[in-house]
Amino acid sequence: MFLMERAFIEATPEAGAKATEEIYRLYAGRMDKNGITDDYLAKKLKAELNAKDTEIFLPKNSRKPVYSKPMIAWDVRQKARIDAHKLKGHYPAEKHQVGFDMEQIQAAIQAAVSAVVGVIQNAISDPAIKQRVADALRSETGDLPGDSGPALPPSAG
Repeated sequence: MFLMERAFIEATPEAGAKATEEIYRLYAGRMDKNGITDDYLAKKLKAELNAKDTEIFLPKNSRKPVYSKPMIAWDVRQKARIDAHKLKGHYPAEKHQVGFDMEQIQAAIQAAVSAVVGVIQNAISDPAIKQRVADALRSETGDLPGDSGPALPPSAG
């Protein structure tokens, strides 16, 4: 048994922006390949901004429907106008409040670490390997959860 070296990506605003940009680039490429290009979307948006609707009426004592003149479809136009403003960046970015309870998070982390330590201690029968694992975990986290009694001596290897 051996410990694998962990790889971490530093969480910075720049890294997040780069990841988001890459996701958008890949998504846009798929949309374009399927015919949903910027020009196509612009044509559809323009059609929606000029949308009209025709009402159908059935007068009493008649089986023949009567069609109205084309009327402005205000609901379709309103939604299209909002979409256009969003696409052009005229609205501020949406903000989302995220709340969390640090005590609950710390308790969950502590429980998870305790469980992992318990599994490791039960799974490793070689005392030398068990000691190396305990030393490695302790160097990363400080005291091991569930430690009782004196601290283990450092490993010789």
